[in-house]
Amino acid sequence: MKTFSHYLIVMLMVMLFIFRLIVVFTTTMGIEFFATSLNPQMEIVLLFVTLPCIALIAKSKVIGTIIMIIGSAIYYGPDLFNKMLFIFNNNTATAELILSSIVSLVSVLIPVIAFFVVMFAKQQEKHPVNKKTDFFYKNEEYDRKYDERADKNNYRTL
Repeated sequence: MKTFSHYLIVMLMVMLFIFRLIVVFTTTMGIEFFATSLNPQMEIVLLFVTLPCIALIAKSKVIGTIIMIIGSAIYYGPDLFNKMLFIFNNNTATAELILSSIVSLVSVLIPVIAFFVVMFAKQQEKHPVNKKTDFFYKNEEYDRKYDERADKNNYRTL
């Protein structure tokens, strides 16, 4: 983890993991909470898959983001699609419906954003930029001027 966005996305993923853990716990115990789990057994499996994916994302491994995208798209995607379709078709939305659709949307968007952050980190690893040394090493125009000036300075020695 090298960039600030990398730290932020990993923190968001950990917070989402803890939130989903609380939601599963409250759903299985029968405690009333503002968000409910769609399928507690499937969500527990998804939570166990999420833990190694967070570690892989912290190490900038693309496979972790791909697994997270697939898992969240399979679990939260159909629910989000059905809720948005219901809201647009009926033009009515309750607070609970809007809140659960926002939670599903965030659960789908965070892995996608993590994918772009990891790909950006991979891009920076392949082509690093260092402003202190790039002027000297990557400035071909300066090298050409220096070479032309050096060719004209033919001093005689006695």
